[in-house]
Amino acid sequence: MEKKEIVEAEDELVLPPPPTLNVGIAINGNRKSKYVVSWALDKFIPEENIMFKLLHVRPKITTVPTPMGNSLPISQVRDDVADAYKKEVEWRTNEMLLPYKKMCAQRKVQVDLLVIESDDVANAIAEEVTKGSITKLVIGASSRGIFTRKLKKNSLSSRISVCTPSFCTVYAVSKGKLSSIRPSDLETNGSSKDDCSEASFSSKSSTSYTSSSQTDSGSMASYATFCSPSLPMQRFQALSTVNQTYLHSRTSSLEISQSRSPDIHHSRFQSLDVMGGKDEMSSNPSSSETTRQVLSRNSSGRSFQSDQQSWLSDQISTSDYSSSECQVAFAFYLLKYIYLCMQVNINFELEKLRTELRHLRGMYAIAQSETIDASRKLSTLSKRRLEEAIKLKEISSKEEEAKQLARQEKEKYEAARSEAEHVKECADREASQKREAEMKASHDAKEKEMLENILAGSIEQYQKFAWEEIVLATSSFSEDLRVGMGAYGTVYKCMLHHTAVAVKILHSTENSRTKQFQQELDILSKIRHPHLLLLLGACPDHGCLVYEYMENGSLEDRLLRKNNTQPIPWFDRYRIAWEVASALVFLHNSKPEPIIHRDLKPANILLDQNLVSKIGDVGLSMMLTGDPSSTSTMFKDTGPVGTLCYIDPEYQRTGLISPKSDVYAFGMVILQLLTAKPAIALTHVVETAIDDNNLAGILDSDAGNWPVEETKELVMLGLSCAELRRRDRPGLKDQVLPILERMKEVANRARISISTVRSAPPNHFICPILKDVMDDPCVAADGYSYDRKAIEKWLANNDNSPMTNLPLSNKILLPNYTLLSAIVEWKSRKQPLIIQYPEDIESQFKEFDEEVKLQCTSWRFSVETNNLSPWKTIPVECGAYVKDYMMGRGYKLDLERVSNEAGVYAKSVELNGDGKDVWVFDIDETLLSNLPYYAEHGYGLEAFDPVQFDKWVSSGIAPAIEPSLKLYEKVLDLGFKVFLLTGRSEEQRSITVENLTRVGFRSWDKLILRDSEDHGKLAKIFKSEKRSKMVEEGYRILGNSGDQWSDLLGSCPAIRSFKLPNPMYYIP
Repeated sequence: MEKKEIVEAEDELVLPPPPTLNVGIAINGNRKSKYVVSWALDKFIPEENIMFKLLHVRPKITTVPTPMGNSLPISQVRDDVADAYKKEVEWRTNEMLLPYKKMCAQRKVQVDLLVIESDDVANAIAEEVTKGSITKLVIGASSRGIFTRKLKKNSLSSRISVCTPSFCTVYAVSKGKLSSIRPSDLETNGSSKDDCSEASFSSKSSTSYTSSSQTDSGSMASYATFCSPSLPMQRFQALSTVNQTYLHSRTSSLEISQSRSPDIHHSRFQSLDVMGGKDEMSSNPSSSETTRQVLSRNSSGRSFQSDQQSWLSDQISTSDYSSSECQVAFAFYLLKYIYLCMQVNINFELEKLRTELRHLRGMYAIAQSETIDASRKLSTLSKRRLEEAIKLKEISSKEEEAKQLARQEKEKYEAARSEAEHVKECADREASQKREAEMKASHDAKEKEMLENILAGSIEQYQKFAWEEIVLATSSFSEDLRVGMGAYGTVYKCMLHHTAVAVKILHSTENSRTKQFQQELDILSKIRHPHLLLLLGACPDHGCLVYEYMENGSLEDRLLRKNNTQPIPWFDRYRIAWEVASALVFLHNSKPEPIIHRDLKPANILLDQNLVSKIGDVGLSMMLTGDPSSTSTMFKDTGPVGTLCYIDPEYQRTGLISPKSDVYAFGMVILQLLTAKPAIALTHVVETAIDDNNLAGILDSDAGNWPVEETKELVMLGLSCAELRRRDRPGLKDQVLPILERMKEVANRARISISTVRSAPPNHFICPILKDVMDDPCVAADGYSYDRKAIEKWLANNDNSPMTNLPLSNKILLPNYTLLSAIVEWKSRKQPLIIQYPEDIESQFKEFDEEVKLQCTSWRFSVETNNLSPWKTIPVECGAYVKDYMMGRGYKLDLERVSNEAGVYAKSVELNGDGKDVWVFDIDETLLSNLPYYAEHGYGLEAFDPVQFDKWVSSGIAPAIEPSLKLYEKVLDLGFKVFLLTGRSEEQRSITVENLTRVGFRSWDKLILRDSEDHGKLAKIFKSEKRSKMVEEGYRILGNSGDQWSDLLGSCPAIRSFKLPNPMYYIP
């Protein structure tokens, strides 16, 4: 019977099928989360009806980040921006969780992805566990267990464990292995109740059954107390209470029986104590009991209870037994009952121990397998390590051999490179020597050709103008531009190459006029003197001569005060007499043949703005052949030419001419300078006045207070020069010129004592608005220079040009530093109004050079201020001047000044930092110097030859302009983007890049050259279009450097532009 009951109890231990298991996996997206997911899949996939839930908690979105690195509250940004940011966060979260979802999909399990938005991770997971009925929760943990070791208060794993509902079991996984478990209340409570009841049963049964003096009722009470926690025991206690009266009535009988058979009674209770001891020793259950064990125990209890109830009923109903026997039987069955209870507990404990043993064996097998794997891996790694060590040793050996070989190869390479460099240096040196020899040979050939032309007299010393230029400049020979007309031609005032000139058109219909034109051209092209009218050029095919323009007209008009002009002071008349005499002496002493003017008169003596005189109209001049040492005997038969009253009487009578013929005319000029009267009968009038002692009466009173003695001496000199017979006239060089030089000194002293006013400023120093010298010159969009204050005031009320009256494209003003430097230099000089001249005739050439230098300086300033465009070549007389400037310190100092000013400006600019701030550079004469090429072509005297220049560009040997290279590097260091904008052709890109790189220009952003559709465009238009495109692309042109005004002007100019000096050529 006992065996049958035990079998039935064991059958009732079987659990029903488990319900659907919800397993939650908490992941935070770091690299350790994959270990948590992998462990959970391995652990719970063998179970049936599994639903996995991936839990991820992200913070609530309360702020939105900005591009500046800070954040704005979400309430302060637009709704569309906030929605876009939320969608971006959701997308990133889904992308982060996608790998874990794929892991579950690969294991073919059901998975649900839950993204929770909360700032409290632990509470958010706890709420989701409650809501989703999750009974198993897997979380990540650090290497230290969160349940088996001391917890950190702020540990996230610890807070999740505390917050998770009690019905959920929490598994902590670290490094892919189970670190600890927090069991649910079902497991904990079942184990605790079993442990408590069984422990109570052991202790109280021991107490009850070791006391032999207690009664049966006390034993039953103790037993009832022991069984009270269990439902079967409660039922048994109720039965005991019912039978207590019956048992009490039999007490006396029981005591008698005890006295009769004490040994039997003692032995039975001693046996009970032993059984109780066994029960106490065997009923110490494990703390981790499962729900199935609890259910099995309850089933066994119920079976045992039913059996005992039936037995008690039978015993009570039977009254045949004696009280003593009944009590013994009851005690026997009571012990049997206790034994069965203990047997059930033992079975439960054995089952628990078997389960734990199986679990430990599984863990041991896993640990042993891992140990074996680890040992195998360690062995493999050791073997591999040994192999790798051997390979490493071999590699080290090979590496050493390779290094040795590399050192040898490097030595060979260095030797070969040194040899190659030596060969290259030799080749470069030879090429340079060859180039220098070729250049020297070319230069020598040109000089030889020039000398041969000079010796042969075939070289042209003047500039040729196109007839179309003359017609355009004179407005088709407008009457409004005509300033004079003579027997040989008509004179027009016009502008050629932005220079005021006088154009003389000869009447070439007659042969004599053509001969006269050629003679004047030949003479003026070969002679240069400060007081001879300068020939600028000619148009030989149409009988046209181009002279410098003399602002004050002829001496005759000023003496007669035509158009109410101001009278000439007497001291200026003294000086003019000396200037005319010095020019005549120069002509009479010219080499290889003397020149006689033959038509000297006040109408052919012209005055510039400072009343400096120059002799013109040398068309009647002729060269005499003879002995240069005896000027008094140089004669030549010729027909009488000249102007009545100025022609030598002997020349008119005999037709023989000599230098004394010009002396006669000069005497008449002196007398007119003193009297301002017509030449007819002038000598007679003067002689009569002297005889009547009335010299002051015939002098020009408008000239001021004439000095008496010097004036009388000058009158006598004029009369002696105007003698009828040639032999009575004095010599110019030996007699006349010394007297006039002394007179000039008197005039100079008188002038200095009268006025210390400086010479009038050059016209290009004058502001067109203020009509005064500019203090701060700047260039406007129309290309003219103005004083800054004046033009700013003008532009405040006007949109058109004050010079052309045309609309201005913009109101940007560019500083004109070149003109400012010239004005400052001019103001610093304190010159007297009278120009000082050398005392002797030998100094005339030096004086001429100074005059040419002054003229060329004025021309160069006009070029740099954009007041002299367009022009093709530099003036012939300025060739040496431009050469000295370009090869001397002046050009270098001007370059350094411009570059330094540009550098100061670049440093002061605050860049935006978005890579759109640009500095534009031209290339030729801005970054690269073509001076070696122009040195071979007259520094601008020769017309531009594109074929020859392209050959020079193709050589790629142009040197860098050092100040520009320094500015270029400084601009790059400051963070500007550099654009190179040049008029060179696209076909020249490679050689241009090579040339720029070779001389030190690197790291530019764009190199813009002329494409096929750009050919034929003016440089100003081409570069304006390219700058406009830069602006359209979002670039800001903060600086621009170029040597031509066409590099700087036009549309979309830079905030500030810098003009480098270049007087050699002009590009429109």
